Amino acid sequence: MNSIRAFLCGSGSDFFSTKEGAASLIAFVRQHAPSAPSKLTVAYVGTATYDLPDSLHAQTDQLEKQGCQIVPVCVANPEVTSVTEQMKKLFQQEAHVVLVSGGNTLYAVRRWKETGLDAVLTSAAQRQVVLAGGSAGAICWFTSGHSDSANPKTFLKPSILRHIGKEAEAKKEEADAVSWIYIRVPGLNILPGFLCPHYDREACDGQPPRYTDVGKMLKRHPTERCIALDHWAVLKLHGDGQFSVEGLPGKTRLDPPAEESPQPAEEIANKAPGVFILEMDNGALTRRRVPSSGVVSDLLRPASGPLVQDPFVSYFAMANPTPQSGRFVTPGS
Repeated sequence: MNSIRAFLCGSGSDFFSTKEGAASLIAFVRQHAPSAPSKLTVAYVGTATYDLPDSLHAQTDQLEKQGCQIVPVCVANPEVTSVTEQMKKLFQQEAHVVLVSGGNTLYAVRRWKETGLDAVLTSAAQRQVVLAGGSAGAICWFTSGHSDSANPKTFLKPSILRHIGKEAEAKKEEADAVSWIYIRVPGLNILPGFLCPHYDREACDGQPPRYTDVGKMLKRHPTERCIALDHWAVLKLHGDGQFSVEGLPGKTRLDPPAEESPQPAEEIANKAPGVFILEMDNGALTRRRVPSSGVVSDLLRPASGPLVQDPFVSYFAMANPTPQSGRFVTPGS
Protein backbone atom coordinates (compact mmCIF):
# COMPACT_ATOMS: atom_id res chain seq x y z
CA MET A 1 0.00 0.00 0.00
CA ASN A 2 2.93 2.36 0.58
CA SER A 3 3.71 2.46 -3.15
CA ILE A 4 0.15 3.27 -4.23
CA ARG A 5 -0.34 6.77 -5.59
CA ALA A 6 -3.90 8.07 -5.19
CA PHE A 7 -6.06 11.19 -5.13
CA LEU A 8 -9.29 10.26 -3.33
CA CYS A 9 -12.20 12.61 -2.65
CA GLY A 10 -15.35 12.52 -0.57
CA SER A 11 -17.39 13.47 -3.64
CA GLY A 12 -17.07 12.62 -7.31
CA SER A 13 -18.68 14.89 -9.88
CA ASP A 14 -19.06 17.73 -7.35
CA PHE A 15 -15.31 17.84 -6.74
CA PHE A 16 -13.96 17.23 -10.22
CA SER A 17 -16.48 19.55 -11.90
CA THR A 18 -14.81 22.50 -10.16
CA LYS A 19 -11.88 24.32 -11.72
CA GLU A 20 -9.98 24.10 -8.43
CA GLY A 21 -10.58 20.36 -8.04
CA ALA A 22 -9.33 19.56 -11.53
CA ALA A 23 -6.30 21.82 -11.07
CA SER A 24 -5.45 20.12 -7.77
CA LEU A 25 -5.45 16.67 -9.40
CA ILE A 26 -3.29 17.88 -12.28
CA ALA A 27 -0.82 19.50 -9.87
CA PHE A 28 -0.63 16.25 -7.88
CA VAL A 29 0.18 14.24 -11.01
CA ARG A 30 2.85 16.68 -12.11
CA GLN A 31 4.37 16.74 -8.64
CA HIS A 32 5.13 13.04 -8.98
CA ALA A 33 5.72 12.90 -12.72
CA PRO A 34 7.54 16.14 -13.63
CA SER A 35 8.68 14.69 -16.95
CA ALA A 36 5.14 13.86 -18.07
CA PRO A 37 4.06 15.45 -21.36
CA SER A 38 2.13 18.69 -21.33
CA LYS A 39 -1.07 16.80 -22.19
CA LEU A 40 -1.77 14.30 -19.44
CA THR A 41 -3.76 11.19 -20.35
CA VAL A 42 -6.74 10.45 -18.09
CA ALA A 43 -8.36 7.02 -18.40
CA TYR A 44 -11.96 7.64 -17.33
CA VAL A 45 -13.85 4.60 -16.04
CA GLY A 46 -17.56 5.41 -15.88
CA THR A 47 -18.97 1.95 -15.13
CA ALA A 48 -20.60 3.08 -11.88
CA THR A 49 -22.78 5.45 -13.92
CA TYR A 50 -23.19 2.97 -16.80
CA ASP A 51 -20.88 4.97 -19.10
CA LEU A 52 -23.54 7.64 -19.59
CA PRO A 53 -22.21 10.78 -21.31
CA ASP A 54 -23.66 13.24 -18.78
CA SER A 55 -21.53 11.76 -16.02
CA LEU A 56 -18.48 11.68 -18.27
CA HIS A 57 -18.90 15.37 -19.01
CA ALA A 58 -19.47 16.33 -15.37
CA GLN A 59 -16.27 14.71 -14.15
CA THR A 60 -13.92 15.40 -17.04
CA ASP A 61 -14.94 18.72 -18.59
CA GLN A 62 -12.68 20.79 -16.33
CA LEU A 63 -9.78 18.38 -16.78
CA GLU A 64 -10.15 18.62 -20.55
CA LYS A 65 -10.34 22.41 -20.40
CA GLN A 66 -7.08 22.39 -18.45
CA GLY A 67 -5.26 20.40 -21.09
CA CYS A 68 -5.87 16.72 -20.29
CA GLN A 69 -6.65 14.07 -22.88
CA ILE A 70 -9.69 12.08 -21.72
CA VAL A 71 -9.92 8.45 -22.84
CA PRO A 72 -13.22 6.81 -21.79
CA VAL A 73 -13.03 3.13 -20.84
CA CYS A 74 -16.49 1.61 -21.37
CA VAL A 75 -17.38 -1.85 -20.08
CA ALA A 76 -21.00 -1.32 -18.97
CA ASN A 77 -22.29 -2.29 -22.42
CA PRO A 78 -23.41 -5.96 -22.29
CA GLU A 79 -21.65 -6.57 -25.61
CA VAL A 80 -18.31 -6.03 -23.85
CA THR A 81 -17.30 -9.41 -22.45
CA SER A 82 -13.63 -8.77 -21.71
CA VAL A 83 -11.04 -6.03 -21.73
CA THR A 84 -9.40 -5.34 -25.07
CA GLU A 85 -5.70 -5.14 -25.86
CA GLN A 86 -6.19 -1.42 -26.43
CA MET A 87 -7.58 -1.04 -22.90
CA LYS A 88 -4.65 -2.97 -21.46
CA LYS A 89 -2.18 -0.77 -23.31
CA LEU A 90 -3.91 2.36 -22.03
CA PHE A 91 -3.59 1.31 -18.38
CA GLN A 92 -0.19 -0.35 -18.66
CA GLN A 93 1.64 2.20 -20.80
CA GLU A 94 -0.25 5.41 -21.53
CA ALA A 95 -2.46 6.67 -18.69
CA HIS A 96 -1.13 9.07 -16.08
CA VAL A 97 -4.43 9.01 -14.17
CA VAL A 98 -7.22 6.48 -13.75
CA LEU A 99 -10.35 8.47 -12.83
CA VAL A 100 -13.30 6.37 -11.64
CA SER A 101 -16.73 7.98 -11.57
CA GLY A 102 -19.09 8.17 -8.65
CA GLY A 103 -22.24 6.07 -8.86
CA ASN A 104 -23.13 2.48 -8.05
CA THR A 105 -20.00 0.88 -6.57
CA LEU A 106 -21.51 -2.58 -6.27
CA TYR A 107 -22.42 -2.73 -9.97
CA ALA A 108 -19.07 -1.33 -11.10
CA VAL A 109 -16.87 -3.74 -9.13
CA ARG A 110 -18.97 -6.74 -10.21
CA ARG A 111 -18.78 -5.63 -13.84
CA TRP A 112 -15.01 -5.19 -13.65
CA LYS A 113 -14.65 -8.73 -12.36
CA GLU A 114 -16.85 -10.03 -15.17
CA THR A 115 -14.74 -8.37 -17.84
CA GLY A 116 -11.30 -8.71 -16.24
CA LEU A 117 -10.92 -4.95 -15.79
CA ASP A 118 -10.28 -5.51 -12.07
CA ALA A 119 -6.92 -7.15 -12.83
CA VAL A 120 -5.98 -4.38 -15.26
CA LEU A 121 -6.79 -1.70 -12.69
CA THR A 122 -4.67 -3.53 -10.14
CA SER A 123 -1.73 -3.65 -12.55
CA ALA A 124 -2.10 0.09 -13.18
CA ALA A 125 -1.94 0.73 -9.45
CA GLN A 126 1.25 -1.30 -9.23
CA ARG A 127 2.95 0.89 -11.82
CA GLN A 128 1.97 3.96 -9.77
CA VAL A 129 -0.63 5.41 -12.09
CA VAL A 130 -2.55 7.95 -10.00
CA LEU A 131 -5.79 6.34 -8.82
CA ALA A 132 -8.39 9.09 -8.65
CA GLY A 133 -12.06 9.39 -7.87
CA GLY A 134 -14.67 10.43 -5.38
CA SER A 135 -17.55 8.60 -3.72
CA ALA A 136 -17.74 5.25 -5.60
CA GLY A 137 -14.50 6.29 -7.31
CA ALA A 138 -12.81 6.35 -3.89
CA ILE A 139 -14.53 3.35 -2.32
CA CYS A 140 -13.60 0.99 -5.16
CA TRP A 141 -9.87 0.97 -4.35
CA PHE A 142 -10.42 -0.19 -0.74
CA THR A 143 -11.33 -3.53 0.80
CA SER A 144 -14.86 -2.28 1.37
CA GLY A 145 -16.98 0.83 1.64
CA HIS A 146 -20.11 2.49 3.02
CA SER A 147 -22.34 2.67 -0.04
CA ASP A 148 -25.75 3.75 -1.32
CA SER A 149 -25.55 1.12 -4.10
CA ALA A 150 -28.90 -0.25 -2.88
CA ASN A 151 -30.64 3.04 -3.72
CA PRO A 152 -32.80 2.37 -6.82
CA LYS A 153 -31.92 5.87 -8.10
CA THR A 154 -28.44 4.47 -8.79
CA PHE A 155 -29.71 1.39 -10.68
CA LEU A 156 -29.18 0.86 -14.39
CA LYS A 157 -32.74 1.04 -15.65
CA PRO A 158 -33.83 4.28 -13.90
CA SER A 159 -30.48 5.88 -14.79
CA ILE A 160 -30.91 5.21 -18.49
CA LEU A 161 -34.58 6.15 -18.50
CA ARG A 162 -33.68 9.47 -16.92
CA HIS A 163 -30.86 9.96 -19.41
CA ILE A 164 -33.23 9.58 -22.38
CA GLY A 165 -35.73 11.99 -20.86
CA LYS A 166 -38.27 9.52 -19.46
CA GLU A 167 -38.34 11.01 -15.98
CA ALA A 168 -41.81 9.70 -15.10
CA GLU A 169 -40.86 6.13 -16.02
CA ALA A 170 -37.65 6.43 -14.03
CA LYS A 171 -39.55 7.56 -10.95
CA LYS A 172 -41.99 4.69 -11.36
CA GLU A 173 -39.11 2.21 -11.51
CA GLU A 174 -37.73 3.68 -8.31
CA ALA A 175 -41.11 3.69 -6.59
CA ASP A 176 -41.69 0.05 -7.50
CA ALA A 177 -38.34 -1.01 -6.05
CA VAL A 178 -38.00 -2.30 -2.52
CA SER A 179 -36.92 0.01 0.28
CA TRP A 180 -33.19 0.38 0.58
CA ILE A 181 -30.46 0.75 3.18
CA TYR A 182 -26.77 1.61 3.10
CA ILE A 183 -24.68 -1.50 2.51
CA ARG A 184 -21.05 -2.51 2.99
CA VAL A 185 -19.83 -3.17 -0.54
CA PRO A 186 -16.60 -5.00 -1.46
CA GLY A 187 -13.95 -3.11 -3.40
CA LEU A 188 -10.80 -4.12 -5.26
CA ASN A 189 -8.76 -4.45 -2.03
CA ILE A 190 -5.82 -2.51 -3.48
CA LEU A 191 -5.89 -0.39 -0.31
CA PRO A 192 -6.78 -1.93 3.08
CA GLY A 193 -9.73 -0.66 5.05
CA PHE A 194 -13.33 0.45 4.95
CA LEU A 195 -14.00 3.80 3.26
CA CYS A 196 -16.92 6.15 3.87
CA PRO A 197 -17.35 9.07 1.42
CA HIS A 198 -19.62 12.12 1.94
CA TYR A 199 -19.03 11.73 5.68
CA ASP A 200 -20.44 15.11 6.71
CA ARG A 201 -23.46 15.04 4.39
CA GLU A 202 -27.09 15.08 5.48
CA ALA A 203 -29.69 12.34 5.01
CA CYS A 204 -30.08 10.72 1.57
CA ASP A 205 -33.50 9.73 0.15
CA GLY A 206 -35.00 8.75 3.48
CA GLN A 207 -31.84 7.23 4.94
CA PRO A 208 -29.95 8.64 7.94
CA PRO A 209 -26.90 10.84 7.44
CA ARG A 210 -23.66 9.05 6.60
CA TYR A 211 -22.03 10.21 9.84
CA THR A 212 -24.77 8.43 11.79
CA ASP A 213 -25.13 5.27 9.72
CA VAL A 214 -21.44 4.53 9.22
CA GLY A 215 -20.90 4.17 12.96
CA LYS A 216 -23.66 1.59 13.17
CA MET A 217 -22.25 -0.26 10.16
CA LEU A 218 -18.79 -0.30 11.71
CA LYS A 219 -20.21 -1.91 14.84
CA ARG A 220 -21.46 -4.75 12.61
CA HIS A 221 -17.98 -4.98 11.03
CA PRO A 222 -15.79 -4.27 14.07
CA THR A 223 -12.50 -5.66 12.76
CA GLU A 224 -12.14 -2.96 10.12
CA ARG A 225 -10.82 0.58 10.41
CA CYS A 226 -12.99 3.15 8.66
CA ILE A 227 -11.48 6.07 6.76
CA ALA A 228 -14.22 8.72 6.50
CA LEU A 229 -13.87 11.53 3.94
CA ASP A 230 -15.88 14.72 4.21
CA HIS A 231 -17.65 15.69 0.99
CA TRP A 232 -15.06 18.30 0.00
CA ALA A 233 -12.00 16.55 1.45
CA VAL A 234 -9.09 14.95 -0.46
CA LEU A 235 -6.81 12.17 0.73
CA LYS A 236 -3.55 12.04 -1.22
CA LEU A 237 -1.29 8.99 -1.15
CA HIS A 238 2.10 9.99 -2.53
CA GLY A 239 3.48 6.57 -3.39
CA ASP A 240 6.43 6.88 -1.01
CA GLY A 241 4.74 5.83 2.20
CA GLN A 242 3.47 9.36 2.94
CA PHE A 243 -0.02 10.85 2.78
CA SER A 244 -1.52 14.33 2.96
CA VAL A 245 -5.02 15.69 3.48
CA GLU A 246 -6.62 18.89 2.27
CA GLY A 247 -10.01 20.43 1.64
CA LEU A 248 -11.16 22.15 -1.53
CA PRO A 249 -10.44 25.88 -1.10
CA GLY A 250 -13.45 27.90 -0.01
CA LYS A 251 -15.42 24.88 1.19
CA THR A 252 -16.35 24.00 4.78
CA ARG A 253 -17.60 20.83 6.40
CA LEU A 254 -21.07 20.65 7.89
CA ASP A 255 -21.29 21.36 11.61
CA PRO A 256 -20.31 18.34 13.72
CA PRO A 257 -23.55 16.48 14.43
CA ALA A 258 -24.89 16.00 17.94
CA GLU A 259 -24.28 12.25 17.66
CA GLU A 260 -20.54 12.93 17.66
CA SER A 261 -20.50 15.17 20.75
CA PRO A 262 -18.82 15.84 23.07
CA GLN A 263 -15.85 16.93 20.97
CA PRO A 264 -12.70 18.87 21.78
CA ALA A 265 -13.10 22.61 21.39
CA GLU A 266 -10.48 22.72 18.62
CA GLU A 267 -12.44 20.08 16.70
CA ILE A 268 -15.69 22.04 16.90
CA ALA A 269 -13.89 25.17 15.72
CA ASN A 270 -12.26 23.40 12.78
CA LYS A 271 -14.63 23.75 9.82
CA ALA A 272 -12.12 22.60 7.22
CA PRO A 273 -13.19 19.50 5.27
CA GLY A 274 -11.27 16.61 6.73
CA VAL A 275 -10.55 12.91 6.88
CA PHE A 276 -11.37 10.90 10.00
CA ILE A 277 -10.47 7.51 11.44
CA LEU A 278 -13.34 5.57 12.98
CA GLU A 279 -12.83 2.24 14.70
CA MET A 280 -14.13 0.08 17.50
CA ASP A 281 -12.22 -0.03 20.79
CA ASN A 282 -13.54 -2.50 23.37
CA GLY A 283 -17.05 -2.13 22.01
CA ALA A 284 -16.98 1.66 21.81
CA LEU A 285 -16.84 3.68 18.60
CA THR A 286 -13.87 6.06 18.49
CA ARG A 287 -13.25 8.90 16.07
CA ARG A 288 -10.30 11.19 15.40
CA ARG A 289 -9.35 13.66 12.70
CA VAL A 290 -6.41 12.68 10.51
CA PRO A 291 -3.52 15.19 10.53
CA SER A 292 -2.68 17.16 7.40
CA SER A 293 0.20 14.79 6.63
CA GLY A 294 1.67 11.57 7.92
CA VAL A 295 2.71 8.00 7.30
CA VAL A 296 0.38 5.75 5.30
CA SER A 297 1.00 2.74 7.57
CA ASP A 298 -0.32 4.81 10.50
CA LEU A 299 -3.47 5.61 8.55
CA LEU A 300 -4.42 2.45 6.67
CA ARG A 301 -4.45 -1.05 8.10
CA PRO A 302 -5.96 -4.41 7.17
CA ALA A 303 -8.82 -5.82 9.22
CA SER A 304 -7.70 -7.06 12.64
CA GLY A 305 -9.83 -10.19 12.36
CA PRO A 306 -12.21 -12.09 10.08
CA LEU A 307 -14.36 -9.93 7.81
CA VAL A 308 -18.12 -10.19 8.04
CA GLN A 309 -19.85 -10.03 4.67
CA ASP A 310 -22.95 -7.85 4.41
CA PRO A 311 -25.90 -10.23 3.94
CA PHE A 312 -27.79 -7.66 1.84
CA VAL A 313 -25.14 -7.34 -0.88
CA SER A 314 -26.33 -10.38 -2.82
CA TYR A 315 -29.94 -9.27 -2.56
CA PHE A 316 -29.32 -5.80 -3.98
CA ALA A 317 -26.94 -7.18 -6.60
CA MET A 318 -29.88 -9.21 -7.95
CA ALA A 319 -32.06 -6.08 -7.89
CA ASN A 320 -29.57 -4.33 -10.21
CA PRO A 321 -28.06 -7.21 -12.22
CA THR A 322 -25.01 -7.05 -14.44
CA PRO A 323 -25.08 -8.53 -17.98
CA GLN A 324 -23.43 -11.80 -16.94
CA SER A 325 -25.41 -12.29 -13.73
CA GLY A 326 -28.27 -13.96 -15.60
CA ARG A 327 -31.05 -11.50 -14.82
CA PHE A 328 -29.95 -8.47 -16.85
CA VAL A 329 -32.83 -6.60 -18.49
CA THR A 330 -32.16 -4.02 -21.17
CA PRO A 331 -33.96 -0.76 -20.31
CA GLY A 332 -37.00 -0.25 -22.49
CA SER A 333 -37.45 -3.95 -23.19
